[in-house]
Amino acid sequence: MKRILLFLALVGPLTLRSTTAAASPTEADRGLAQSLFEDGRRLMEAGDFTHACPKLAESQALDPSGGTLLNLAVCHEKQGRLATAWSDFKEALSVARRDNRTDRFEVAREHLATLEPQVPLLTIQVAGATPEQQVLLDGAAVRPAAWGTPIAVDPGPHRLESSAAGHAGWTSPLQMAVAERKVIVVPELTLATAPASPEPRATTGDKAPATAEHSNVLGWTILGTGVVALGVGTYFGVSALSTQNKVDKECPAPQETCSPKGIDLSHDAHTAAWASNIGIGLGIVGVVVGGYLLLSAPSSAKPGTARGAPGPLRVSASRHGGELSLEGVW
Repeated sequence: MKRILLFLALVGPLTLRSTTAAASPTEADRGLAQSLFEDGRRLMEAGDFTHACPKLAESQALDPSGGTLLNLAVCHEKQGRLATAWSDFKEALSVARRDNRTDRFEVAREHLATLEPQVPLLTIQVAGATPEQQVLLDGAAVRPAAWGTPIAVDPGPHRLESSAAGHAGWTSPLQMAVAERKVIVVPELTLATAPASPEPRATTGDKAPATAEHSNVLGWTILGTGVVALGVGTYFGVSALSTQNKVDKECPAPQETCSPKGIDLSHDAHTAAWASNIGIGLGIVGVVVGGYLLLSAPSSAKPGTARGAPGPLRVSASRHGGELSLEGVW
């Protein structure tokens, strides 16, 4: 603890200055960097490293300085981010050597000597690597050149992922402890499976019940209409016969002139006969077609139930005898 306090006293009063070849920061950048640095130092002394480290990191980004970098390294070390702190101290060591700052060089070297045995090292190996395969550690790319090389990582949870075009992705969580040395082998990626084919559509046999039901409904509808038409035709036929009897009474002989009432009745008889012919004709067609549809509808029986196919349908009628016959094989 004394070493840390001594270090803070050593680098605290130093004025921030650029240590990179990048464009010089503006006066506004320097002023903000100084404020962030002082606020970060205050939070570090209070033990609030969680809020101190981001302020120091932003100060370093605005106006890079070897002193700020050393404070940031110590902050990360106190946070438990050992690999991050180790990297910061490595950079601070290089900057101190370049700037000929022996005091900062010694501080960075001493911290590095303490940290190096504690930093977890993760070695990633890739089995059966495919072209353009990607490996990500906590979302950051680990390029092929780094495969098989120990990588310094912070203690704690991590996530390793791998993917390649045309292959199923792979991911695995992992936990790294202080000073742990771990080797993780990314397994060979498997080819991506083809998307599941859609459910096969129902075959003709599967649709048989629905088709049979449709044919039955249509058949019964036409048959019922035919029966109604026959009933209407029969009614008008009876009416025509009854009216014709009345005409015969009003016009007893062909050579005699019919009375006006007889003429009207004759017209009514002809109209009724015409309606009867149409009704009976439509009724016969409806009964024949409806019956055929019902008899020839696809069977909805279970597979394996035999049913004969309907034979040819033949209709015959007699003009004189008033007969109608329907013949066929079912």
